[in-house]
Amino acid sequence: MQQSLLHFTSLPHHSIFYILDCCYSIKMKIMFGASEKKFKDEKKIVIQQQRANAEKAAELEKQEADLKAEKEKLTKDKKEVKEEKEKVKKEKKQIAASMENIKNNELRLQKQAKMFEEYCVKMESAVTKEKEAMFTELKLLRGELKKMSDEIVEMKTKMACVEVMQVQLNELRGRVDSLISSNKRRRQRERAATSE
Repeated sequence: MQQSLLHFTSLPHHSIFYILDCCYSIKMKIMFGASEKKFKDEKKIVIQQQRANAEKAAELEKQEADLKAEKEKLTKDKKEVKEEKEKVKKEKKQIAASMENIKNNELRLQKQAKMFEEYCVKMESAVTKEKEAMFTELKLLRGELKKMSDEIVEMKTKMACVEVMQVQLNELRGRVDSLISSNKRRRQRERAATSE
């Protein structure tokens, strides 16, 4: 080794530069080869990253499209929810108005029921008084009817007596007529006898 170095150092000055140049060239080739390999590897990595980035970009684009569609759907849903809220609000107002009408109707019906109850009490009192008056009048009418019935019975009795008296009167008239006829015939005979 020492001999090689001694031989190397014993070479002319230009030979040393040549050797250095050769060493530099070898070194550069080695470095260039390593750099080229590194460049290829890095290029491969870059290509892979570009592909990955492209795929990721496509995925992001798809996600963005999905997000846009979801956003549009959300906007539509928000609009529908807003419309539904307005509808519910309107229905609440209508229900509140209906409840107010029902409450007013209930108060009016309660007032009418109270008035009707008072009217019924008054009518019941009036009907009771009217019933009492009618019962009193009915009692009087029954008394008068009984009196009239007794009078009718009495009149019928009197009529029966009158009929009997009429029969007797007719019989008496028959007798009187018979007596008158007998007297006439007797006078006629007497006149006839006197004439002779």
